[in-house]
Amino acid sequence: MKGLDNVSDAFHKLTLETHQLKWENDLPFSLDSNDIFFQDDALDEIEHVFIEPNLILQRALKNTNLVIGEIGFGFGLNFLSTCKSWLKNSNNGLLTFISIDHKVPTQTEIKRLFKKFKILKDLEDEFFKSFDPIHNGINKFFFSNWNVELILYIGDVIDAIRDLNGGFMMDAWYLDGFDPKANPVMWSNGVLDFIKIHSHKNTTISTFSAAGFIRRGLSERGFEVERKKGFKFKRHHLAGSYSQIEQKQNYKRVAVVGSGVAGCSTAYHLAKNGHTVELFEINEEISSGASGNPLAALYPRFNPNEQPINTLNLSSFFYADRFYKSLNCGAYFRTGVAFLNHDKRTEKWIKKLKMLNREDLFVFSDEKNSTGYENFEGVIFNHGGYLDPVKMNGYLIEHKNINVNKNYEFKSFDSNSSSVKLHFQDNKELTFDCLVLAHGPGLINFSSNLALSKGQLAAAKISDSIHMPINSNGYILPLKDEINWIGSSYENQFQNMDVNKSKLQEMIEFQCDQFNLQNTQNECGSKTQIRVISKDKLPISGQYKEYKNVFLLGGLGSRGFCYGPILGDHIASLIGKNISPLEKILTDSLQPNRFK
Repeated sequence: MKGLDNVSDAFHKLTLETHQLKWENDLPFSLDSNDIFFQDDALDEIEHVFIEPNLILQRALKNTNLVIGEIGFGFGLNFLSTCKSWLKNSNNGLLTFISIDHKVPTQTEIKRLFKKFKILKDLEDEFFKSFDPIHNGINKFFFSNWNVELILYIGDVIDAIRDLNGGFMMDAWYLDGFDPKANPVMWSNGVLDFIKIHSHKNTTISTFSAAGFIRRGLSERGFEVERKKGFKFKRHHLAGSYSQIEQKQNYKRVAVVGSGVAGCSTAYHLAKNGHTVELFEINEEISSGASGNPLAALYPRFNPNEQPINTLNLSSFFYADRFYKSLNCGAYFRTGVAFLNHDKRTEKWIKKLKMLNREDLFVFSDEKNSTGYENFEGVIFNHGGYLDPVKMNGYLIEHKNINVNKNYEFKSFDSNSSSVKLHFQDNKELTFDCLVLAHGPGLINFSSNLALSKGQLAAAKISDSIHMPINSNGYILPLKDEINWIGSSYENQFQNMDVNKSKLQEMIEFQCDQFNLQNTQNECGSKTQIRVISKDKLPISGQYKEYKNVFLLGGLGSRGFCYGPILGDHIASLIGKNISPLEKILTDSLQPNRFK
């Protein structure tokens, strides 16, 4: 995109490509590939080519999880048809649908398809509640009412092979790229190798194509492939199964130490995938540390340079926004987030955002006074907002597969190749398959590359007109219980957790000045918490040292409710051998063992 040549990967991630189309008889024709996407009877063809050969209905009847991989998302018709089959059966398992495409359909284009294929109409509202592709790379969408998750990698298939992370296995493959002559990369040896690596015994596969080189390529890689009768006037299509590696779903008993957002998110993602979780909290109540603040803001923070932290900040923010919204538990307020144009650095940042031309993400005026800030100048993010941390964490651990243990003081562990023994205060010992340490300041005992800082929030009634978090030099949140919470100060050198009254007053006076108020006469409040940061400012998330069944998650600093959901999902993917929501270059940057 012109003008963006010198900005960061984080900004380039927001430059999505859409399909170049012309519509013929209400059907989309690709000008890029000079081919039609599908015919009038597309849903019948999907049933014949993909649903039936991959035994989707039979598999959906089982009380188990199902993972489907697709090459070529197009307009999402295969996904929607699969969801329709999935929903016909009362399955308590989780359907994970992973798809790769280098371009994305617009909402308007998909709406045309719902109008044409009326049998899918009952899926439309729920689909658009969650489906909003935002950036290149991995986008994860949560369809909680369907027990379905969609992972859409936006980018070239070769980039996807490099970026997709984890020892995940597919139960079924849909190969639905354009004709091999028009799109040879989608059918290349590298793609076929990727399919083989992520298949297990009885993984099924099907494609509309009957090309001999595809059949030979799959056969050479251990698939038993047959030419089946094609749909209608097409003579043949290919379908088959893999026969090399036995794969069984291996659900584990996992101990998670810590009940802040990191621990609760990890427990949630493990539980929804079928694992049994025991959560251990040292205190009498959950979220007693930094995750126990009265309110927390969810706002983006990514800057124009090439550091991995900027890509992480962008990916984690949009992931967290989708994740919290999908839970629909009354703990997340998706109001949007405002940034005042208060200094030259912010002015430069806003200028770069304008160059992206993403009206779906950013608004640069406030004619309707949606912020509640008079004469607002800056940028409003349509995503993000604020949340009730304790209520959110409480909801995450309500899952039937999670048991919460309070007043358990974790001390140490012993690990062998098959199990981990946890040692608690008072000589309690418990054994599990895996251990996740996510207990904030307690991680200092396991990594010398972490440090503690003291954070402080201020509380005062500044304005009852604020409708969303407003960021400038710090942030201010909408009223809760007649109080605006203001954040936040940081002290890397501190002797105790006493309130720093001068910093408290400084934060309150700044917000009073912003809102043209005389210094508030209301009684001020505050909350201080320990925050944990690594020496390179990136979180730690991954395997601990040489222990293959012990994992660390921490160092989230002040970004816990932004980082927690995606990193918890990542840890769960390592344990369950599922696909990670993080690209490989990021997971390598977050390894606890990265420090020399």
